[in-house]
Amino acid sequence: MSLTLERLDDVAWEDSVGDPLSALQLKHHSVGQGSLSDKSADLWRTLKVWIDDVRLRQIDGPELSIVTTATAPPDSAAWFLRTESRDTAIALTRIDSAAGSSTDQKTRDARLAWQALPELERIGIVQRTTVLDADVRIEGLDEAIDRELWMIAPRDRETDFRAELDAWWLAVAIDLLRKARGSISVREMKAKLDDIRDRFLPDNLLTIDVSVTPEEALAQYEHRNFVRQLKFISATPVMLRTAVTDFHRAVTQTTEWLDRNLIEMTEFDRFKESLTDEWEIAFDDMIDDLPEDAPAGDRAKAGKLLYRRLRDSVAVQVRPRYTEAFYARGIRHEIADGGSCGWHPDFESLIEALTVGTVEAIE
Repeated sequence: MSLTLERLDDVAWEDSVGDPLSALQLKHHSVGQGSLSDKSADLWRTLKVWIDDVRLRQIDGPELSIVTTATAPPDSAAWFLRTESRDTAIALTRIDSAAGSSTDQKTRDARLAWQALPELERIGIVQRTTVLDADVRIEGLDEAIDRELWMIAPRDRETDFRAELDAWWLAVAIDLLRKARGSISVREMKAKLDDIRDRFLPDNLLTIDVSVTPEEALAQYEHRNFVRQLKFISATPVMLRTAVTDFHRAVTQTTEWLDRNLIEMTEFDRFKESLTDEWEIAFDDMIDDLPEDAPAGDRAKAGKLLYRRLRDSVAVQVRPRYTEAFYARGIRHEIADGGSCGWHPDFESLIEALTVGTVEAIE
């Protein structure tokens, strides 16, 4: 089953082959506004939408719902389409009567379309319609959603969980409204809920999206030590763009985790120490394999091979289930920025030379 927005109706549920199972008209009003009386525009606009779509008006069509913040007046057609006071025969009589007696020009086309329907189709629409009135207004929506999610959201992380869920759903809703995607399945929704919840487990972490272009990052960090270290090994432009983006994302990610108390500083320090240990062992292997009289070109090449080796390593993770490759890459660049580790066999002397200004900057 899949959900659509503004395609068949405001909201609709469809089966696996795209046939409608239910259609919902949503009506939101400020306090004291909105009406579902027999002659109201809300009622007749809704009926017109359903009349205009042959899939919705056919006798064996989908379930139809009016979800509104307004309250159905007692003894109105909408009143008799509520679950608690349901009587579809009376509702049909009242709608038919309003179609003939109202003089409101705003509903004229809808009323004429209703009167032109065969009796069986009118009966079918009424019998398949449910009015859900006095529904939650937008200011109470967060609380209502939280009540639905209380068994899913991780304890003491409800706010972060909701923030991630809201951000994901906003992107999905925009794509649905822009027709960039046709629908979203229940299976996909459930999988996303599970995925977000799992990021808050003790052995996992939450990735916080950071918007930065490689060009912006390069302009911001081009004079930093970790970029200079990459230039020592003649890094390609692609390597440089990837590196500055990874660095920016990783540093920002760490700050967000610490601010949200998702990770302790001691845990982050242990992670950096593990990355440093891995790096120092690999660096020592590189030096051991490199002839003492190796020319400058070979020394830079050895450093580039070391960079590629560690760039692709997933042996060290901040947490077992957190496998975002950019994070370890970015923190390695943070370590390189501090100058304690490097790629080029002679990185220490090259950094020192740059610092004291005895050599020109390497392009």
